[in-house]
Amino acid sequence: MGANKTLKMRKITLLFFGLLFSGVGYAQTAQSDLSIGIAFKNIPFQDNRLPAFMLESHYYVTNRWATGGNLAYTRQKFGHAFGLDARRTYLYLFSVNWANRWEVVQTKKLSVHANLDAGIIVATLRDRENYEWVDSGYYYEDWYYVENQSKVYNKLNRDTYFSVQPSLGLSYKLFELSPKDKLGLHFTANIGYQFAAGGGDFSTSDDFQNPSWFVGLKIMGPTKE
Repeated sequence: MGANKTLKMRKITLLFFGLLFSGVGYAQTAQSDLSIGIAFKNIPFQDNRLPAFMLESHYYVTNRWATGGNLAYTRQKFGHAFGLDARRTYLYLFSVNWANRWEVVQTKKLSVHANLDAGIIVATLRDRENYEWVDSGYYYEDWYYVENQSKVYNKLNRDTYFSVQPSLGLSYKLFELSPKDKLGLHFTANIGYQFAAGGGDFSTSDDFQNPSWFVGLKIMGPTKE
């Protein structure tokens, strides 16, 4: 099993870098461009595909290379506790990644790029049937204090993993938000394979190793003249 996964990782990595260095196109992305986007992401976990909300941003250091990061979060219900002492649980999944992008093909509206993300996955399991009420509040208009109570579910355990995800993505400019400022709205899509390393109490690294994809929107434009 371990040898097969190592072979699969090598094949995907070779394909990734083959596509990266074989691409040709016209340089439309400019150095110092900045993109900020939101997306719906599909995160692998065991035999499930967990829907997550993702924020991402990239800064173009050169016309071809951008670096940045992304954050993804989801909370899912389960009717078991993955071997721990509980009947029903919540799984809170959070990932943070350093994200690098290399433009492979660039036209006036379409961009195809290779990506390599590296970061951590934090999975927290909480008991859905046992919780505490916690008092909280905030000041409204600097003088009126609004009191509130919220449920805090008992934590059963927390697992953390290191992750790497090579992927291919595309970006298509839908329209200009501000032609004068060269600010555009783009549709984005991405598909890749997530690898994970580490150990946990209610999960394993194999639980997070599978294809992953997302679709979303981003705003992109220059940060200087």
